[in-house]
Amino acid sequence: MVSGVERSLFSIKFRYAAQIALAWVLHQENVIVIPKSSRIDHIEQNFAALNLKLSADELATLDAAFPPSTKPVLLEML
Repeated sequence: MVSGVERSLFSIKFRYAAQIALAWVLHQENVIVIPKSSRIDHIEQNFAALNLKLSADELATLDAAFPPSTKPVLLEML
């Protein structure tokens, strides 16, 4: 599913959705990111997300589109 937010960021950054998501989550406090990487190209894309710089406006857009939960959320067990 590609939202309007993702479409606008794709047009600006020319990146994969996973890269934008990783870059955004890396800006969050008290969050640890452990992306799944079963293929070399996914590892390369994940690594590229480290260098993806989102502007303050882009971060604010993502924060507004995906607000944090206001209550504790149980994590899914894999």
